Amino acid sequence: MSDMRMQEPNTFRNVLRREGFPGGLCMPSDADVAERWRTLAAEARRTADELTDPEAKRIMLSIAEGYEVLARRAEARKKDHKDSK
Repeated sequence: MSDMRMQEPNTFRNVLRREGFPGGLCMPSDADVAERWRTLAAEARRTADELTDPEAKRIMLSIAEGYEVLARRAEARKKDHKDSK
C-alpha cells in the first residue's frame, strides 16, 4: 500500500508557508505579508509585459492590482495594530 498523505488545506496560513513564509503556525508580520504581496504584483506585471494576447495581459494586470490591494490591506492592519497600542 502506498504512503498516502493528506494535502494541507489551502488556508491563508498554509498558502503563505508554501509561498515562502516559514514559521509553522506563526504568521508573518503584516509588513512581511505586504512585501510578499508586492513581490507577487511585480512578478505578475513582468509576466503581463511578456504576453501578446491583450485579454491575457489585461487579466494578468488585474491580478497584479489585486496583489497591490492585498498589500495595502496588510499595511493598514499593521497601522491599525500600532494605533491600538
